[in-house]
Amino acid sequence: MSEAVHYSRINPLPQKEYLLERIYPRTIYLRTIIEKYTKNNKMHKFHSKNLRRHRCSLPYYCYLLTTITYKRRSIFSDFHAARLCIQGLRLQQERGIAKTMAFVIMPDHVHWLVQLQQSDLAIVMHAMKGGVARKVNRYLGTSGRVWQAGYHDHALRREEDVRQVARYMVANPLRAGLVSDICNYPHWDAVWME
Repeated sequence: MSEAVHYSRINPLPQKEYLLERIYPRTIYLRTIIEKYTKNNKMHKFHSKNLRRHRCSLPYYCYLLTTITYKRRSIFSDFHAARLCIQGLRLQQERGIAKTMAFVIMPDHVHWLVQLQQSDLAIVMHAMKGGVARKVNRYLGTSGRVWQAGYHDHALRREEDVRQVARYMVANPLRAGLVSDICNYPHWDAVWME
């Protein structure tokens, strides 16, 4: 026991801050972000523009993307509007910028599992959202925003099962109570379906 005390006197343990910085190099960076958005003990919301700041997209990686309609309007409750959104998703695959693995169109948001090709997440989402907005506005006879700014993305890690993620995503209408059987919901698809 005296050896341990002697050893700790010779090589004192590093301070907690140093350990965190060494083990988690982004800890200091994250701490500054939190401090920046916390003023007078009031937490400010993280805006979509701030989420995009450190986003990276890698070719041939799979991403689960989610985007929401403007003010959560149930635009895609309309059958034809939802089909226009599906056309917009498929168009990105025809252009060769993203391969659609699975999608589900909910009344006020879209989940889209894609594999990027030689493109960037921002380009894919801009092209999809812009194209769908033009088609939906033309169909509804309206103008203005269809989508909220920004989107959520999750890069699938190698150990994550793409099919399992797709199954969970496609089951969204069941969990929302829109249908009792997924076969009765018309606005979803997956590449594994025959």
